[in-house]
Amino acid sequence: MFKVTQMLFKRGALLLLVVMSLVACSKKIMDPLYERLPAIPAVPDYELLDPLNVPSDKQLQLNINLYEESLPDEGNYVNSPGATSINGARPSVIIAVPAEESGKQRKFEEGDDEESIFGTSGYYNEAEQYVEKDLLRKGFSVLDRSKFEAKLRDLRDKAAYGERSWLSRGYEKYLENGEYDVVKEDLKNQYDNGNLSLTEYQTKVAEVDKYSQRALPGKKRDENEMNDIAEVIRAAQTGADQADYLLQINEVKMGNAGDRKLSIQNLPEVQNFMIENTGLSFGRLPYSLPAQISANWFQSSLNAKLIEIKSGSIVWLGSHEIESWAADEVKVTINVTKKVANEDEVNGVISDYNRRLKAKEQRLKKVQDQLRNNYTKGMSPSKTYESTEAMEKAERDMKSKIRQLEDEQYALIKDIERLTYDTPRFSEDPWDYKYVVQDPIIEPDLSKPKNKLEERELKKHKAQLIKSVSRLLINTIEIN
Repeated sequence: MFKVTQMLFKRGALLLLVVMSLVACSKKIMDPLYERLPAIPAVPDYELLDPLNVPSDKQLQLNINLYEESLPDEGNYVNSPGATSINGARPSVIIAVPAEESGKQRKFEEGDDEESIFGTSGYYNEAEQYVEKDLLRKGFSVLDRSKFEAKLRDLRDKAAYGERSWLSRGYEKYLENGEYDVVKEDLKNQYDNGNLSLTEYQTKVAEVDKYSQRALPGKKRDENEMNDIAEVIRAAQTGADQADYLLQINEVKMGNAGDRKLSIQNLPEVQNFMIENTGLSFGRLPYSLPAQISANWFQSSLNAKLIEIKSGSIVWLGSHEIESWAADEVKVTINVTKKVANEDEVNGVISDYNRRLKAKEQRLKKVQDQLRNNYTKGMSPSKTYESTEAMEKAERDMKSKIRQLEDEQYALIKDIERLTYDTPRFSEDPWDYKYVVQDPIIEPDLSKPKNKLEERELKKHKAQLIKSVSRLLINTIEIN
């Protein structure tokens, strides 16, 4: 009995050792980390920012009126003592103009580089009328030059025919009165009575006819009728029609002043334009406003003197020269386009903000997907390990990975919340501007006219030059 018991004990111990060996040699499985799946925080709500509306290009226009009256310099005229008014009467004056080399009248609108304005015709042309008006405004009594031309012709004719005995004997009264038929009738009677031969009679009648034609007041005579100043003075101081003064015009010219540059940066309208557009500066076209403008200016000049008829004394002497912008209003138009210069910079900030938000969201979703997978594995681990040590290491690694993902998840959530709170902020007007400046437009166009309209405008401009230089200079004559 004892032996049987001893044998059974040995067999049980052996079986226990086998079982214990089998247990010691079996695979290890990790215990679940979670009883239930941990919650995953929601992705924070946010809104992407819309780009700012970029202001449209704005068309600006700078208008400049160039006009500054250029008064004669005191060194360019002298009154010595000027004209004199006797008993309150307006002093009378006649105008004498210079001779033209061509012997023909020329007008100021002919487009020569330099042209004399007065012609030598015995009657007023346009420029002479400007001087006449200015003398009247100044207080002179301007006498009709045609009367003095007739007197001058008469004086010349008398001088020419005074040497001819037959015309100077008994016929002067009839000739002066224009009674030429009376003279012819007397010559006919002399011929009929045999006192004149046929040849003598025909010669004398022809001379009477020639004299009568030369003496007609409106008849065209010598082109230089009033250009001999000594004879003009003689005509003005004799007979019934006399003048107190003679205005001798030595020269009036119109010409090109050449390229001129005129500073505009200190003009009030330009300064105001710059204040309204603070991003605009002076410099070179097309991105800056020109500090100067250039154009082909014109210029006109007048040189004259006032002579007292009785004494022959020069009582006033003057000259003056002006340029286009000092005679007529020259309009300068500068068109400017105002454009936004920092569109990429401003809306680039918004684009960068939106890009960062989207990147944070995408990374957060990726991290949360990884967390979800790790949570799932941690709830029902199915992987077996060869040893406890291996299992424990795997468990530590899984917990570390989950902690890292959770830390990154919360950091990303905070980043998104911070970005949604700290949105880009801009001033009321965040835009910087650039300016595209076009070439100045000058009116009237003082360069070569391109059409009939520009030709007419240029003629009007030249006319105004002559009017202005005449008015400014004649106004310096003093009447005491």
